[in-house]
Amino acid sequence: MATNVNKDFRGGTSLTDVGAFEFVAEASSSMGGDSMFLRQSTAVTLKLGPFIDDTDFKTEETALTISQADVRLSKNGGNYAQKNDTGAATHDELGEYDVDLDATDTNTVGILIVRITETGSLPYKRTYQVVEEAVYDKMFGADAVGPPEALIRTTIATLASQTSFTLTAGSADDDAYNNGIITVIDQTTKTQLATGTVSDYTGSTKTITLNADPGVFTMAAGDIVEIQPAISTPSAASIADAVWDETIASHTTGGSFGNDLQNKATTAAVFANTMSELAQGIPPATPTLEECLMLLYMSLRNKVDVTATTLEIHNDAGTVITKKTLSDDDTTYSEAKMVSGP
Repeated sequence: MATNVNKDFRGGTSLTDVGAFEFVAEASSSMGGDSMFLRQSTAVTLKLGPFIDDTDFKTEETALTISQADVRLSKNGGNYAQKNDTGAATHDELGEYDVDLDATDTNTVGILIVRITETGSLPYKRTYQVVEEAVYDKMFGADAVGPPEALIRTTIATLASQTSFTLTAGSADDDAYNNGIITVIDQTTKTQLATGTVSDYTGSTKTITLNADPGVFTMAAGDIVEIQPAISTPSAASIADAVWDETIASHTTGGSFGNDLQNKATTAAVFANTMSELAQGIPPATPTLEECLMLLYMSLRNKVDVTATTLEIHNDAGTVITKKTLSDDDTTYSEAKMVSGP
């Protein structure tokens, strides 16, 4: 039978007994195929359909066998390939089927086209938009926050300048919109808009004063105005407090002022530490800084005995910890290498 399907996407489908059958490839079955968002690399069950009979173009097909190989995917313009999830589709009702995709099927950001061709049914095609996990969660997650509602949407009544104009409608309270974010939309070209901040509002005259001319386009009477709630900004004092109250250990970026302060604080802590006296023994050839400093300190602070042949350094208790032999033949004065006391 040669049948032509005339599809009116605004008002339904009509059938006439002339023409060819080829049209059905994407006409009837793509009804409701508007783009939807999917989360990247996340398993999902799609509700696809209705699948329509390819003979009378109206009967819902409820007993199709849609296997893994029948579900073809195109990821962001790539070639079609069968879905990775191995499960077959299951019929729900009214010719609509549940089709499972796994994390591999949704691993590519961009347009995902799902296409199914089954004998007895018109071919089916559906388009989705895969977005990154963080983006999806911001849009649809449990903690997703929508844009704040506008305090008011009205128009410019009169315009004194590009920073001062009156509103057609507005609050009678002074300062009602102070610090609010204002968006002015060109009344003719809706894609042309300017954004600024309200510095003052006079309720009796509904006069808006901007802190600066947005400078995007020349605003005029009749342009659309939306004012969003004021954004809370921290004071200079609270910012300073947050910076100076940050823990020293958090400043780790080399060359930064915070890191320099951390190093100085660490150095100060080192010098605030106490050191123990050296034990009796031979001072090492490769001493630590602490050993060097303590030997000098003990030789200056503690008892030191010097005879014609020996120099002895004592600890605080009076015990000789190290000593060296001295010699002098009236020509050469010599000090031997230190040895352990006593």
